[in-house]
This record gives sequence, C-alpha cells and structure tokens, in this order.
Amino acid sequence: MNRTKANHAMLAHGARSALTLAAGAASTLLAAGLAYAGDAMAQPGAQTSIPAFGVPADKQTDTLKTGTLKECEQDNVASFSIRACTILLSGDSLDDAERARIHKLRGRSWLTEDDPGQAALDYSRALKLQPGDEEALRGRVRAYDLQERFDLAAQDWSTLIKTHPKDDALYRSRGASYLGAKRFDEALADYGRSLELNPKALDAYIGRARVHDALGERDKATEQLQLAIAIDSNYLPAFWERARMADRWGEREVAIDNYITVLKINGQYAHARKYLERLGVYSPY
Repeated sequence: MNRTKANHAMLAHGARSALTLAAGAASTLLAAGLAYAGDAMAQPGAQTSIPAFGVPADKQTDTLKTGTLKECEQDNVASFSIRACTILLSGDSLDDAERARIHKLRGRSWLTEDDPGQAALDYSRALKLQPGDEEALRGRVRAYDLQERFDLAAQDWSTLIKTHPKDDALYRSRGASYLGAKRFDEALADYGRSLELNPKALDAYIGRARVHDALGERDKATEQLQLAIAIDSNYLPAFWERARMADRWGEREVAIDNYITVLKINGQYAHARKYLERLGVYSPY
C-alpha cells in the first residue's frame, strides 16, 4: 500500500510539473507576442498585426505594401494618404514612373491639407522624374497660384499652352496668373486670345474687367461686364463682379442693385446677402 501511495504521489507531482511548464511556456509566448505588437505600434505608420504563422515572409511584405499603396491612393483622408505615400517613397524598390506617381498622389493630398508649399515640392519632384507630365504641371501651377507665386504659375501655364495652343481655358488661366503678378498687358492679351478661340468664354470678360479695375479704369471695367451680360442676361458672376467693384468705388446704389440681382438669380448666394445687410438693406430674395 505504501508503495502504491508513493507511485500515485510521484505521478501527481509529475503532472503538476508538466502543467507548470506548459503555463510558463504559454506566458512566455504571450509576452513575446505583446512585445512584438508594442514595438510595431511604436513605429510611425507601421502595421500593428502580428505576422500570420505559416505565411511566407515575402508574401506578408507584399500584403503590407499593397495595403499601404491603397491608403496612399485613397483621397478620403488626406493625412492618411500623406503618411502612406511617405512610407512608400522611403523605400528603394520604386521605378521612376511609380515614384513620380506617388509624388503626385502626395501632392494632391498636400493641397487638400491646404499646404501648397509641400504640394509644389512633390509636383516638382514628379516633374524631375517625368519631365512634361501634365498632371504634375497642373497640380504645381495650382499650388503656385495658392502661394501667390504668380510668375512661376505663368511659366507652367506657358508650358501647357505649348502642348495645347488651341485650349482657350489655358489662356484664361495664364491671364489670371499674369493679373496676380500685375503683368496687366500680358493678362489682357491672354484674355483676348481666349475670346478669339471662344467668343462665348464669359469668364474672359470677367478677367478683362478685373484688369481694368486694377488699372483704375472704371468705365472699361464696367463695359467688359456689360458685354458678358449682353451674351447671358443671367450670368451671375458679371453682376457679382459689378456689385463688388461698385462697392469698392463707393457707388452704393449701383452695388445694392447688383447684389439684389445676384440674389434674384440665386437666392442661396449668401455672400450677396451679407454685403447687402452691411449696406443696411435686407433683400426679400
């Protein structure tokens, strides 16, 4: 009996030891997993998932790259796109065409984040890799205009015009940049060229009116706005521009009449309502 009890005791002790070892091993594995996850979370932009057992490392890397690329390409949350594109650009596996594309994607997101300076840098890098890329040029020119670097913007518009000399909208865009740069003669020439290509380009009349306004030529500015209205009697931008000019010139009644006309055309145009109220008038429209 004593021998049997001793054997039972030894078996019980062995079982307890095995359980203890198993528990210790499990704790060690769990701690290792948590440590790995913690290190991953500490890395900027890193994935927080633990690699899947049984999946080759190269396949896991491809999956992470695919996910990062999709995040770079999405345009719902600009900050996420910027982070993902930056991760991709930090690698050395991209060819020039793909690297240029990632720079353009990040440039787009910088514009969404109201950072035209960073956007211009990214578009410039894309153009260095892919000279003449129209998407990059159009992105950079927008960034330059937002920065009020109008001379640089005009240069990019000129590059685009060389490729599309019959595109009337490009002349209007360059004209606006020339106006911003106070290069008034060149601006008028571009608005005129736009109208030669497209006589119904009403915003070219608006552009010419703005140039004459900047030069202090009120009658000429008003004449250009009237030309636009003669083509389209409900062309809201012409009435709005005439109202704003008259407001600045101290022509109160003319300003009021044109603000009211703007609201007749579009009763939801809140800016017109605001300026009318400032002048002490509450429009029924």
